[in-house]
This record gives sequence, C-alpha cells and structure tokens, in this order.
Amino acid sequence: MTLGALANDFVSNGTILATITALSPGELNFTLRNSPIDGAISVNPSSGDIVVNDSFAFDFERITQITSTVAVSNGLTNEKWSVTITIRDIDDIAYWLTDLKNHMKTLVLGVGLA
Repeated sequence: MTLGALANDFVSNGTILATITALSPGELNFTLRNSPIDGAISVNPSSGDIVVNDSFAFDFERITQITSTVAVSNGLTNEKWSVTITIRDIDDIAYWLTDLKNHMKTLVLGVGLA
C-alpha cells in the first residue's frame, strides 16, 4: 500500500504530514522501518501519524522526496506501507528573513507573535 504527502521546505518540527489508515482491524502498532535521512520523520506507534522530526532535512535544494516504509501490525495481520513525502520549494530568503524578524521581535520586544 502507498501513501503520499506534500511538505514545504523546512516544515516545522511536529507537523503531521499524513496518517496511515490501515486496513487491518483491532489495535494497531505502526513502526517506521527505513528512511533515507535518519531522524527526518517518525511515525506515531498508535495513531499512524507521519510526523516531522527534523525540519532541516526538508530542504528542496538538497532533496525533493523522502521515501520510507512503515510496518503495521495487529499481532495477527501485517501490512507494509510505502510512504513518499514530496518536498515543495519555497522562497528560502523570504522564509529565513520572516523567521529571523519574528525571532528578533520576540527577543527585543519580549512579546509573542499574534
């Protein structure tokens, strides 16, 4: 089975990119089996959510896709899912300047962003 997702350059850590909807019944366990970039993503073992762990791994100029395999099991039945995350290019300069501006505003003014 396959699952595809889209993510922008430098997507925030903790972002849920997709959720595996397994076909097997019962209580399921989801396990990430491989990923070309260690630590880039994780899978929630009980929900099947695919989550960003390392936003810097999502750099379109370095890599345009992350493909992983997720195993799903209910103890009796096993499923193998191929997960492909396509990384979309964004304007890196605008992203970093906005991020820096927001960070400086917080430091200098001591206020959160609205």
